Order: sequence, then structure tokens, then C-alpha cells
Amino acid sequence: MGLQIIYHSLYRDELSTRIIFPIEMVEKDGHFYLSSYCYSALDFREFRVDRIQGAMVQAVQKEIPKSTIEQSSYTATIKVLTPTRAIAERFKQSELAVNATFDFETYSLQWMERSIMASGRAVCLQSPPEVRKSIAVMAQSMLDCYKAS
Repeated sequence: MGLQIIYHSLYRDELSTRIIFPIEMVEKDGHFYLSSYCYSALDFREFRVDRIQGAMVQAVQKEIPKSTIEQSSYTATIKVLTPTRAIAERFKQSELAVNATFDFETYSLQWMERSIMASGRAVCLQSPPEVRKSIAVMAQSMLDCYKAS
């Protein structure tokens, strides 16, 4: 059995309904996370327990697609420009300092893009270059919208 959860996303500041298959509960940096396969995202995700607004039992497929299990992760190198609590939480870093760099691993390029964009001027993505380019295109598109007004 799985769960249907209503989840508050810190990154998008919105509620979403997700169908998940819980795998394990883990504690990181004083917070509990529910490691799960998310059928809504078709990928593995960690849901911070205190951000789950509601849950109910839901029938789900018993098998996780093999393509998802075999998917490789992506590594980013991030430079800290302004250390903040939000940055520490977003990238699960306990120690941040100005101009420090760290590597971050994720299974979702879209999550990486959104997280960097949500961080504003607090961080600088140093690699991978294709994600830097994608973020530059998104940022220019947003600027163009403001110029048109």
C-alpha cells in the first residue's frame, strides 16, 4: 500500500497532492524525512514529515519502474555567496561560509534548477554548465516579462 499525501513544498511555496510508496523514515539535521518513490514525479523523493499536511492510504503499483531505479544522479558544484538558513536547509548543508563551495547530488535536474533560482543571489551554480545555461535562459525570460510591462 502507498499513501496519498498533501505536501507543502518550501521551494514552490504551494501545496501539492502526491501519490507515494514510502520506503523508510530518516533523520537528517534534526528533521525527519520520508524517503519514498513518488508516482506523481515518477522519481524518488524525500518528504520532510513536518511539511506533510495530510495523508491517507492509497493503492499503488507494487513495482517501481526499473528505468527510475537505474537512473543516475546529477552532481552540482555550488558556491555560497550569502549563507542563510534557507540555503542550508535547501541543500542539506550544516556549515556554510561566504565563498565556500560544496557538491550537491540530486536525481532531478528540474529540482536543481528550481532550487538555484529560489536561492536568488545567495548562491552561484558553478557546474554543470548545461544547467547554468538553462537557468540563464529562464532568468532572461523573466526579465523580459518585466521589461514588457
